[in-house]
Order: sequence, then structure tokens, then C-alpha cells
Amino acid sequence: FRLSLTMLVLSAGLSSCMKEDFNTSEGKVGEMITLLDVRQAYKGSDVTLNTASLNGGTTISGIVISDKDGKNLPANSLVLQQTAASSNSFTDMTRGIVINMTTEPAYAVGDSLHINVSGGKLGRVGGNLTISGITAAQVTVIATGKAALVRPVTLGKLHSTMEYYESTLV
Repeated sequence: FRLSLTMLVLSAGLSSCMKEDFNTSEGKVGEMITLLDVRQAYKGSDVTLNTASLNGGTTISGIVISDKDGKNLPANSLVLQQTAASSNSFTDMTRGIVINMTTEPAYAVGDSLHINVSGGKLGRVGGNLTISGITAAQVTVIATGKAALVRPVTLGKLHSTMEYYESTLV
């Protein structure tokens, strides 16, 4: 009887020390979203970009890889490339996207930009995945003179996995 009573008191004492299971992962979703995630939001038809379609994100970042003076893009367009570095350079994730602005962009090759894409439209324009409807007020220049990653690739690999190389330097 004494052992049972001791066990009962001990278990009651230990259980009273337990706290509720709080969800420590609660918090605010960050505004930054990768170009990979933006590209994955496209499912074959145009998408209006907002926190719902971008899992809480609103802002992309990257380096301008298009030459505004070269006139090799449609008017009001630039190409942005982003490399998400990992601990192993083999698994670095590089993606790019065309940004079609409402006015002629004044950004140079190597400019590092943050672009709030809320309200933009993600869709295929001339075969390229493009975010349209971005104003100059939605763009912030973070730095200039940055070098974008140039990835080596064979023509065969480029042909078979174009979605991984679209709008990036190769």
C-alpha cells in the first residue's frame, strides 16, 4: 500500500510540473521570396501576385543581367537573376525571371534589386516567364556593380532542362 501511495503522489507531482505544449514555430512570415518559389506559383495560366499566391511573400531580390542599352529585350523590360547559395556550391539554386515594368527601367547590369511584386501579374510573355505591371516605386536598388553567376551548361542539358536555365546567364 505504501508503494502505491508513493507512486501516486510522485506521478501527481511530476504531472503538475508539465507545461502546455506551445507551438514555438509561430511567427510572422518574411516578405522575401525566392525566384524559384515565384516561378513555381505559375501553373500554366496568369497569376496575380499577392501574399496568398506567394505563401506570405511579397518581395523578390536579384541581380540585373540584362543590358538596357543593348536593346535585346522588349521595351520596359529587364531580366533579374537570383542565386540562393548553399553550403555546397553544387546545390546552389539559380533562377531568373523577366520583369516588365510600367516605365523604361533605368537599372544597369550588376544592380542588385529588391522588387515588391504585390499586384504584379505572373505569366508567359513571348515564351518567357514574366512579372508584369511593376512600377519604379516598387523597386529598391540595394547595390551596384555586383557579378551574377554564369553557369556552364552543355547544349543537350540546356535543351532538356530549359526551365532551370530560363532567364539566367549561361
